[in-house]
Amino acid sequence: MPTNVTAMAVLLSSLVSGALSQVLIKWRLEVHAPGGVSDIRALFRSAIFDGWLWLAFAFLLTAAALWYFAISRLPLSFAMPFASLMTPLVILLSTMGLNEQITPHQMAATAVIVAGALWLSILQST
Repeated sequence: MPTNVTAMAVLLSSLVSGALSQVLIKWRLEVHAPGGVSDIRALFRSAIFDGWLWLAFAFLLTAAALWYFAISRLPLSFAMPFASLMTPLVILLSTMGLNEQITPHQMAATAVIVAGALWLSILQST
């Protein structure tokens, strides 16, 4: 297992930043296009001045920059299993922040993702 604590912290920060961007984007799209996106130009016109969407974009850029920093210092075979943890994180944040409901099947699938990431990280350490 890589011992670069800074790179691990950056990797985890990348996942959190990426997850936050997804939840913010979903939240604001529900405000600007509650029935779904039918007219992309109208959506663009209403969303262009939305500060929350600009913040989401900043989170997305930050996540990418942090990811590239982390994988420059960690083996990709170690970092990629951790990237899969963004899915459970987005599910958790969307449940808490967007009041989305999670089904038992989603809970089970999320547990499998977490278990798989942990298993691969343990295999990397041996």
